[in-house]
Amino acid sequence: MRIARPLLVAAVAFGLAGPATAQSAQDVADARCILAFNMFVTRVGDKLTESDKAIFDSFATYFVGKIRARSPSVDISTLIPPPVVRAVQDGLKEEVTRCNAETSIISASLEQTSKALTATIEANKNGN
Repeated sequence: MRIARPLLVAAVAFGLAGPATAQSAQDVADARCILAFNMFVTRVGDKLTESDKAIFDSFATYFVGKIRARSPSVDISTLIPPPVVRAVQDGLKEEVTRCNAETSIISASLEQTSKALTATIEANKNGN
């Protein structure tokens, strides 16, 4: 299975610049999400629209950001050694489901924020 999606490659390459740091369980869990979303798109990519692919890439980017916020110098590739890759491959549906639970919350929050901002912009246009 080809898992070298551009985002995954960029995330791993970005991580190579920093020195090794201790791995936290949360960093590993988040790296598994990056991997799962990239594997999912690779596996079913021909059935997804470009918009759907962009959504999954944004989800993976969210998890890259979480890792970077906690551990700025971690090498993301060290969080997904071959045994983790195999485990994610074997349980891909469960991994995507687990990770999607978090991205669903974030997506709902972003939608609420967008609606509030739109209402504020409209109110300002009308002089309120």
